[in-house]
This record gives sequence, structure tokens and C-alpha cells, in this order.
Amino acid sequence: MRRLLRRGRWLVVAGALPLACIGPITPDVEWVVHAVESFNLLNPAVIAAADMDRDGDLDAIVGLPGAPDEGVEARVVLLIRQDNDDWDAYVIAQGALVTGVSALAIGDVDLDGRLDVAAACGERLVYLNAPVDPTMTTRWLVSEIAESVLPEIVSWSDVAIGDIDGRNSLDVVATCDDPGRLSVFRSPLNADTGAGWERVDVATTGQAGAASLALRDLDADTDLDILTAAPDEPDVTVAWFEHPGGRATAAFEKHEIGRAVGATYLAAGDLDADGLTDVVVSCPDDTRVVWYRHPGRATGRWDDYELIDYTRSVPTYLAIANVDNAGLLDVIVASHTSDQLLWFSAGTDATRTWATNALYTASERIGRFAVGDVDLDGRPDVVIPLDSDLGARDRVEWLENPF
Repeated sequence: MRRLLRRGRWLVVAGALPLACIGPITPDVEWVVHAVESFNLLNPAVIAAADMDRDGDLDAIVGLPGAPDEGVEARVVLLIRQDNDDWDAYVIAQGALVTGVSALAIGDVDLDGRLDVAAACGERLVYLNAPVDPTMTTRWLVSEIAESVLPEIVSWSDVAIGDIDGRNSLDVVATCDDPGRLSVFRSPLNADTGAGWERVDVATTGQAGAASLALRDLDADTDLDILTAAPDEPDVTVAWFEHPGGRATAAFEKHEIGRAVGATYLAAGDLDADGLTDVVVSCPDDTRVVWYRHPGRATGRWDDYELIDYTRSVPTYLAIANVDNAGLLDVIVASHTSDQLLWFSAGTDATRTWATNALYTASERIGRFAVGDVDLDGRPDVVIPLDSDLGARDRVEWLENPF
């Protein structure tokens, strides 16, 4: 049996099944696998990547949600890259505060030139304010965003960092799957800790099971809009919320993108190269990946196209990148039951059949992965957390793009 991490809980799904049902997989050139860190990284679930120490190399933040009933402590670990196979690990947060960490976002929240971290950790959002030297683990200021802790909140599911209100520092946007909610947390003037943030609830209805979000300017008005996927909604599962302009003091208007059944994980990018932001979602319950084409006017009708139907496997986390540095953007998708990473290429027309390309097969669960140019060769690589049933096999790897 396999388990799928959804809404902060492991769900049991069917055993490994063949992927022949999704069509022929191109036996692509092999991606080189590099070990990042395996020592004492138990149950890695999520990774975000950025140049944390400002040396020009891509580093990573990994979230380990822990298992208190089994004596496994939750941690957030900074991985600093020295070279391809040499990464140093630094624990920057641990214990009850980060238990259940399931999503990470990186950004310079307080505009001091250093990259900070926001984390969705079960019933709370946690803010990790970076010191001058991020490897000085005791100097990270780690605190909960006080306004995120409410009696009715069971689980925050995703988090993003961006400038929503055009004042002070950057803000934090988060989805909550239980109960379904979308909220903006306005940063205070001096955003050193989680105190003083103001919560603004963008939506407390119509977001049942809200699982993921992205920030993009969909209507070309220079303000960041919010895209969400809410798999438990009976009708509109993929939506965008229009920034009201200015300081964002007025209500965000909700607009439909699509109604894909069980749309859970979301990514945004220009898939058809028309200069507009499209949206791709994975639907674990429906075993499909669907993309929505920007209609030109964002409030118009978004046409939907099936990218792939796994039929008997479960697509989960996904990302958009130009994998082969040719033609249109590609989509990288992780799946459970098969525990594979595949990448899909559209050729010259994203509305037609996408080719299926092999990337990586694991014997462990692939968590929420990150994409970035690890080796600085101009090509997107993939950094993945791997969580096995045997803790000794838990690890983080990065996959070197062969193109």
C-alpha cells in the first residue's frame, strides 16, 4: 500500500500500478541523481529553493513535519550548496511550532536583503526571519504569525509571499483546507517576528478543501491577484481573486477559472507562449492533469485542455519549467502509487497531445519538490524530498537536467 499526503494527513491508496495507461513514455536521456543530504532527515515532505546565503548558488529549505506519536521531531532545515555533491545542513527551526509543516515560501519579507521563510504548519503559520548569516542557526527569529492561530483553524495548506498592500514589507497569503479559507496577512512596519500582522480574510466560503495557491498579475494592472485550487468544492474548484487595487482595502472579487474535479495542486505560467499566464492543476481524485488557457481578458471564459489522464496512478505536485530549453514551457508532475516524476512537453501546440517523458522513478514517496538551476548551467534542475516507510531511506536528492 502507498500513502498520499493530502490536507496534512496521509491517505492510503492502492498499491503500485503500471503507467501504461497514460501512453508511451519517451525513454529520455538520463537525469543524473545527486545526493543532497540524508543524515537524520526523517519524513521530508516539502522543499523550496533559493540562494539563501547570497553566494550565487541555489540552496534549499526542507520541511520535515515530524511524527510526535513516534518520537520524531518536526524540523525546518537549511541546505547550503557547496558543490554538486556537497551540501551543509543547518536546523533553523524545530519542535512543536513547526509540527506538520506542509508548505514553504521564500522571500525577503522585511526588505533587509536577506531571504526569509513562511511555513504552513498545521494550525498555524510560522515566520522565520533570517539573520545576516543564515548558517547561524540560533539567530533565526522563529515565531508563529499570531493572527493565523484561531479556534476554528485545523490546517493551513499552502503559503506564498508577495506585496499585496503596497506598504511596509511583503505580505503572506495562505490557504486553509480545514475549514476552507483564503487569507492575506499584512505585514507590520518592522516585520521581525509574527507579532503585529493583520489578517484579512479574502474568502471564508467557496474554498472547501483549499489546497494550493499562486500569486500572479492575471489582469495586467500591476497588482498581484490570487489563484487557488479547492478540491472539495462541488462546482468551481479553480478560481482567481482579483486584487481590488491600491492598498487592497476593498474586497477581492472571485472569478472562475475551471471546474476540474478534485483540482488540488496548482501552478501558473505561460504554457502557450502568448504572453499571458495560464494555469495547470493536478486532480488526484480524478487522476488527471488539466490546464486552463488565459482568455485574453482574465474575467472571460478559460478554455480547459486535458494534459494527461493517468487513469490508475495519482498525480500530485507539479511545476512549470522549460525542461529542454526548446519551444513551449513543459510541466513536471509527481505521482503516487507509481512514485514517479514525469515531464510533459507540448511541442509546438499546447492545446494538442503532450508527450510523456521519463524523469525519475523512486521506491519512496516524492514530496513537494522544487525546480531551479542548481548547477548554474542555465537549465532547470529538480530538488526532491523522498519519504520512505523505513526512515533510513529518507533523503533529499537533486536531479541534474541532461539537456
